[in-house]
Amino acid sequence: MNLFQIVKMALGEIKSNKLRSFLTMLGIAIGTASVILFVTISIGSRQSINKSMESKPLDLITTSIYSQDRKITEGDIIQLKRMSEIKEISPEISKSSVVSYNKKDENQNIVGTDWKFIQLNGGKLDKGRFIMPVDNDLSTKVIVLGSSVSKKLFPKEDPIGKVVIINAIPYKVVGVLAPYGDSYESTEDISIYMPYKTAQIDLGISDIGKLNIQVKSVDNIRKAMLEINNHFTSKGINQRDLDVRSNKEMIDAQKSMDATMNLMVGAIASVSLFVAGIGIMNMMLVSVTERTKEIGIRKALGSPRKFILIQFLVESLTISFIGGFIGATIGIFGSFPILKSMNADSYIAWNVVFASVGFAVLMGVIFGISPANKASKLQPIVALKSE
Repeated sequence: MNLFQIVKMALGEIKSNKLRSFLTMLGIAIGTASVILFVTISIGSRQSINKSMESKPLDLITTSIYSQDRKITEGDIIQLKRMSEIKEISPEISKSSVVSYNKKDENQNIVGTDWKFIQLNGGKLDKGRFIMPVDNDLSTKVIVLGSSVSKKLFPKEDPIGKVVIINAIPYKVVGVLAPYGDSYESTEDISIYMPYKTAQIDLGISDIGKLNIQVKSVDNIRKAMLEINNHFTSKGINQRDLDVRSNKEMIDAQKSMDATMNLMVGAIASVSLFVAGIGIMNMMLVSVTERTKEIGIRKALGSPRKFILIQFLVESLTISFIGGFIGATIGIFGSFPILKSMNADSYIAWNVVFASVGFAVLMGVIFGISPANKASKLQPIVALKSE
C-alpha cells in the first residue's frame, strides 16, 4: 500500500463521518481565525498609531510645565536658545474656547504659537498660509485651522478669507493645515492656531505652557533633554511638574511595547488552538474505537503497523490542515472590516497566518499520535473479538 492509497483511505473515512469531521475542523478553524484576528487587528491598529507618531520629526523635544506657581517665560526661551544642542524653539499656549461660524457653535482647542510651529512639528499646509512673524509682532487677529476643524466648520465651502468668532472676537481664516495622519486624528488636526501674542491678550493667558524644541542632531537628543531638564529644575521647578520628552523616545518605547504585546496576544489566542487539538484527539480516539474490527482485519491480512499509524496520522493532519486553512481565510478577510471600522489601515500579518496554520497542523500531529499509536498496537485477535 503506497502513500497515495493511505491518503485516499483517510479522506474517505473523513467523508464518511461528515458531521464529526466538520465539528472538529470547526474547532481548528475558530482557533486559527482567533489567532490571526487578534494579532492582525492588534498589529494593524498599533501600526496606524505609530504611523501618526512617525509623521512628526525625530529631532523634536516637547517640554511642558504643570506647576501653578512657575511657568515658562520669554527669559527661559532666550536661555534655552543659547544651549549648544538646541536649534529652534516654538512657544505654545492653549485653551478651549467656543468657536462660532454661520450660527453654529463648537468648543475647540485654541493654540497660540508662532511661525516655527509648523516646521518643528512636521506639518504641511493644505491651503493658504501659516502664522507669520508679523502676526505676532502686531498681534493680528488671524487663525489657521486644523484639517478636522476645517471640515467641521466649513464642510462645503472654502474657509480661506472667512471670519470666525472666538469668544465674541472676530478672526480671519488665513490657512488650513493638511491632515497629520491618514487614519487617526492627531491633536494638531483638531486645533485652531493663532499668533501666541494675540492668544495671550484675547484668551487671557500670559504664561507659556509648552515649548516645541528642535535639536541640531538626533544623536545628541538625550544630552539636549538633560540640559533642558537641568535648566528648569535649577529654576525651582519640581521634577513631577516637568515633562520633557522626545518623539524619538516615544516611538522607540512604543515599538518595544508592540513586540511584547504581539507575544502576549499570540500566546493568549494560541490557547484556543490547543483546545481545538484536544478535540482532534478525542475524535480520533472515538474513530479508533469504532474501527477496531477494521484494524484487526487489516492486521490479520498482513498490513504493517506503520501503515495503520500513518493512516490515522494522515486523517488527523488532513482535518487540522483543512480547519487551519478555513480559519486563515476567515481571519484574513474578517480583519478587513474590523480594521476599517477602527479607521486603521488594512494589514495582513502573513508570518502570523503561516505560523497559525503551521501550529494547527502541529496540533494535529501531536494530538493525533496517541490515537494512531493505539490503533497500530492493537493485536489482531483482540481487535477481531471486539464488538
